[in-house]
Amino acid sequence: MKFSGTGGTGGVVTGFGLLILSGAFNSKLSYTSTVVAIVLFFGFGIARLIGFALDGNPGESIIQGMIFEFVLGLIGVFAFFKYKK
Repeated sequence: MKFSGTGGTGGVVTGFGLLILSGAFNSKLSYTSTVVAIVLFFGFGIARLIGFALDGNPGESIIQGMIFEFVLGLIGVFAFFKYKK
């Protein structure tokens, strides 16, 4: 079996995704999960944007993913300010 080296990233994203999801059901984790969502999605979006600037056009699907990450990051910012205590 050959591994591509992306398992670590997938594990981190899965773990943070579970934390973000748990914030929807547990009010004690709402603040933390919102901050994690903002950092995670904007982090990936900004990294893709830097890659786009340095390496050129990565293709339509990567650009769509980047836009989706920025949208989710903005939703996180909206939720952060709307629901903060």
